[in-house]
Amino acid sequence: MGNAPTMYSTSGVILLCLVVGVVLVGSVAMYIRRKRHLLHLDDEVRFMLGKVDEADGTTLRLRRYRIIGRLGAGGMARVYLAASSGGQRVALKIPDPRYFQTEEHRDLFRQELSVSKKMQHPNIVRILDYSDGSGEDPPYIAMEFVDGVTLDKKLPRHQPVDITFAARILHEVTLALEYAHNMGVVHRDIKPENIMLSRSGEVKVTDFGIARDLWENQGGEVESDAFVGSPHYMSPEQINSEHVDYRTDYYALGVLAYRLVTGYMPFEGDNTLEVITRKVSQLPPPPSTYVDKIPSEFEQMVRDLMQREPERRPVSTVGIRKVWRKYLAPARRRHTARRVEKVADDF
Repeated sequence: MGNAPTMYSTSGVILLCLVVGVVLVGSVAMYIRRKRHLLHLDDEVRFMLGKVDEADGTTLRLRRYRIIGRLGAGGMARVYLAASSGGQRVALKIPDPRYFQTEEHRDLFRQELSVSKKMQHPNIVRILDYSDGSGEDPPYIAMEFVDGVTLDKKLPRHQPVDITFAARILHEVTLALEYAHNMGVVHRDIKPENIMLSRSGEVKVTDFGIARDLWENQGGEVESDAFVGSPHYMSPEQINSEHVDYRTDYYALGVLAYRLVTGYMPFEGDNTLEVITRKVSQLPPPPSTYVDKIPSEFEQMVRDLMQREPERRPVSTVGIRKVWRKYLAPARRRHTARRVEKVADDF
């Protein structure tokens, strides 16, 4: 009996050691996972920021921002979630250094800066800060961080969305385009991937990477000097490298409306060449081919927006907005009416 306490004490020590061991193993495993993530992120950011300059080996650093994680990537840039020195969260767009070495892509970046700085509208992602790469910092664009997802993440394949949801998206995007066109800017790449939906219900157009300033070109149009844009959403004049104006955005808006209310793209094909060939030579099947209960006025607007000849498309956003607005939920109609009045007064 005298040895019992010693036995219990020894068992307690063994149990305590086991618990401590499990905790330590878990902590080490968590540390290793975290370290691997940070190393991966550091390597990626090091590559994207061009921290090691091939010419002279100097190190470039962002002075105002701390990278938190990656939000997305495109053909010529990546977007990171970052925090400013004051703690504000921003979306940081950083050009891929491989593309930024050419004068053509530097011009594209400068053009995006020039256009984006002018955009101050509730339905357009705002630019907060930027560097053109001529100073100590590498090139970047710091945009407001929209806590949400891009529209493409909300679109089920081959299924239409509710018409009130479609009307809301289209109405808000049309407001953004109306503002941009009044500022002399044509977006040229309207598509679901460039439309943000915030958790609070906001709709915001982003990525003016291939936008053009119409006011810099006499006659209010711009030369489509390269095959730029997204084939499914490009207008025939973009495909043919012809002059473009605000009606190019109307065409893309029509494609977006078609995709929302039918669940299908207006022109399908096994490859890009098939899609663009059909686009410049054919009209798409009416939306009612896929969905029966599309209001005739709504369907006609979609078809008008997607006319092959720009002169046959609507001449302004006013009539376009009126159609979308009819199919908004009643509370949303009252809200948007007040907003349109306020934006008009501000402008």
